[in-house]
Amino acid sequence: MDVDQDDPPDAAPDVYETIPDKFGVYRQYTVCPQTDPTELLPPNASVDIPGPSNPGRKQSTCAPRGFKSCSETELDEPTNIFAPFENETQFRFAHWQCTGSTTKTVAEAQRLKNEVLDHPSFNKDDLKDFDVSRALAKLDEVTLTDELFTADDGWYNGSVKIPVPMEKVENDSEADAIEFTVNNIYHRKLIEVVKEAFEDPSSESFHYIPFKEFWNTQTPSSTPNTPDPDNEAERMFSEIYNSDAMLEEDANLRAQPREPEDDKDVEYAIAALLPYSDSTRLANFGSASLWPIYLFFGNQSKYFRGKPSCFAAHHLAYLPSLPDDFQDFYRRNFDGNSASDETLRFCKRELMQHIWLLLLDDDFMHAYEHGILLRCGDGRVRRIFPRFFCYSADYPEKVLIACIRYFAQCPCPRCLTKKEDIAALGTTIDHQRRNHVRIDNEHTHHLVQLSRQWMF
Repeated sequence: MDVDQDDPPDAAPDVYETIPDKFGVYRQYTVCPQTDPTELLPPNASVDIPGPSNPGRKQSTCAPRGFKSCSETELDEPTNIFAPFENETQFRFAHWQCTGSTTKTVAEAQRLKNEVLDHPSFNKDDLKDFDVSRALAKLDEVTLTDELFTADDGWYNGSVKIPVPMEKVENDSEADAIEFTVNNIYHRKLIEVVKEAFEDPSSESFHYIPFKEFWNTQTPSSTPNTPDPDNEAERMFSEIYNSDAMLEEDANLRAQPREPEDDKDVEYAIAALLPYSDSTRLANFGSASLWPIYLFFGNQSKYFRGKPSCFAAHHLAYLPSLPDDFQDFYRRNFDGNSASDETLRFCKRELMQHIWLLLLDDDFMHAYEHGILLRCGDGRVRRIFPRFFCYSADYPEKVLIACIRYFAQCPCPRCLTKKEDIAALGTTIDHQRRNHVRIDNEHTHHLVQLSRQWMF
């Protein structure tokens, strides 16, 4: 990376500028980075589509994050990838039965011929003693078990306890409330996911030091690497690592004292955490569903995060819903009374909060404060400090996370814009209202604590 360390006329002494490229784009750092990932990767590195400059699309040999036991290196031994079916022919027959139209028409019969009977792998002997009902019943038996989430892949089977309020019954304190235990919370330790990501060779494409990116709109074509000081450059925003949020967090990190055991050449960097969750229904009929949490890293370009063969999504946890036997538990402990809709909503929010408390364990909180020394994918040792920048989820899930009422007077989980003012979205007054954000302060803590005292 070519860095011009001569201070520009109007820049602060601690600003490092890269030399503008042929488009007039350059970067400003407050800390000179040890590496520039853009110089280590070819221009087509973020492309999966074959083309003149990328004729042979090379598939990644990495396994999906959190399922290393399924990697190609461990598939040398004979493995039935069509389980619970015995062979590919049975799988294709069942796949035809469960997909397409719910009524098997002439078009569906033609699809059976094209996709199953005419397939090169079709073998009629494989259908000997094959029973469709029995095969589909095997599919129904496949659930989230320890066989799927193994300790070798870093998975843990945890549990949480949530306090259950009883309507019109007052306890001495919340600690005296009856607790309901939710089991089978399959998750990975958050700090272990961070270690895996930053120690993986693919992290050589990570940006560890945030920067501001500018475009000099009138750079003379004859001297493309010489910005015109009379022209005002335009700030560019494209990634997490050139956002004001990460720059501010990085400045806070530089302001705190270094760990005494670190050498001077140990670079301090932020791991930009971007969790994402979405409850997914698994069938057109019935209630089978999964609720996964994935973790992305903002240090990686969005073009790599969106590239399927990069496996940039790290499996973090699978959230259970409030179990079906909760009402039975409630009746047993509260004189046969059933839980109201308000109680059920409260317990669902409590479950989400306690699962995140499970993920934010002591190891993660220590790394959040003191960082963790890692030898990154480019071979350099850095102290990595995990920080959250955004949580991607739909509105119902954000309501659970923020513990607010669904479509209440102020429905936004971030700001205090009122519901009747949503129609003014995008206007000047709307921008002013958005600056009135929710603040996590002592007054808010007092209101929450007071409300919980009334409930319990």
